[in-house]
Amino acid sequence: MAPHNAARHAIIPAEPDKQIMLMDMKARLLKEALAGLSQNVTAITDDIVDVFHSRALSKHASHNDTWAIVNTTASLRARAALCTQTFRHRVIEALLYANGSLGVIAAEGANRNPDIGDIFTELYALASGDDKIRQQLYPEGGDIELQRIIVGEGCGSATMQVSDGRISMYAAGMSEYLLSRQQDGLPTEGELLIGRLSGTGIGVSWEHVPVAPVRIVRTENETGWTIRLSARAHEKIEREVAHWSSVETGGVLLGRQDEVTRSFYVIDVLAAPEDSQRSRHKFVLGVKDLRRT
Repeated sequence: MAPHNAARHAIIPAEPDKQIMLMDMKARLLKEALAGLSQNVTAITDDIVDVFHSRALSKHASHNDTWAIVNTTASLRARAALCTQTFRHRVIEALLYANGSLGVIAAEGANRNPDIGDIFTELYALASGDDKIRQQLYPEGGDIELQRIIVGEGCGSATMQVSDGRISMYAAGMSEYLLSRQQDGLPTEGELLIGRLSGTGIGVSWEHVPVAPVRIVRTENETGWTIRLSARAHEKIEREVAHWSSVETGGVLLGRQDEVTRSFYVIDVLAAPEDSQRSRHKFVLGVKDLRRT
């Protein structure tokens, strides 16, 4: 970590003649900074994905008194690594979207059900019914383009450009949430909190969305894959089966597939089109008006 990184990483540079120390890893520098506040922490400089796939390394990532694992990397690899692990500690994730116009806090439920993957699938489902969230997650014109930010001499990275002031507005709410949950306990259900930037750009309002536990179905023909049914999807399937109890029936599953976690996330179910065919031994899904639906 070079001196010009200090502004963004909030680690105060040393005196000019001592700044050679800033070439150390950020994790170790942060550990030293926290030691000045009488906080005993462990610095981990390995890739977090490698840490959670190594029994030896993962021992250093959590302890018996760990109350939660907080992920603020905004890394899909890190999220997938956390979803595939079976440790008992719940995961809380916090990140920003759309140049800091949207903030998200996701907290797993009891026994890690729902997990982080389930909760972000719920966020994607909410986007389908909220034009503003949808535009922030999936802007018109294709993928979100990251900017190449040049910092210092020959140093830079592809990142989302956000002012430190805006980051601080979201970080305040996120840190207050963590403090509250550490003191009062984590919820039974999962939690999704969506922070929206105010019209003036100087405030953030948070919306709370509870996320119920999911039903987990183990596949028989593909070892290692699971189907994770949201409470919403499971309820609709049960109603459909009860209504058509004497014949085979079905519908259209909405969700996503994650090849890294080997999971199918089913967030909702659409009723079968009216030209679908049901019989005692077979169901054929129709297509009439399906695209419009």
